[in-house]
Amino acid sequence: MVGFLNLNITALPRFLAQYHPWGRDEWIVGFIISLILVSLIIVVLIGLWIYRDAESRGENGVLWLLIVFFLNIIGLIIWLLVRPPKKELAERKVVEKVLVCPYCRFENPPDIRFCSNCGASLE
Repeated sequence: MVGFLNLNITALPRFLAQYHPWGRDEWIVGFIISLILVSLIIVVLIGLWIYRDAESRGENGVLWLLIVFFLNIIGLIIWLLVRPPKKELAERKVVEKVLVCPYCRFENPPDIRFCSNCGASLE
């Protein structure tokens, strides 16, 4: 009992290790707790990335966050397969109409009346 009264904080893990079911393998408990914490941090970071990515693509970020949170890696794979293109990329891919000269096949801007290459009428 005297040993218990003189217990300080540095000796607490050794004292508790005497009485838990695994004996003196306190590193196992620490490893399991660390593994759980690292897994939780990874799930949170993936969830934040999914939320931001879904919102930037015009989708419901909270819905995809919940799907990935509950389905984990399967939800992440589903998102990567079905995610739409980003709005900015879709807008950049819009091609301006061009006027093609019937004589020289030169592509001209849509707002001119005569071909910039040969001078033929584009109307």
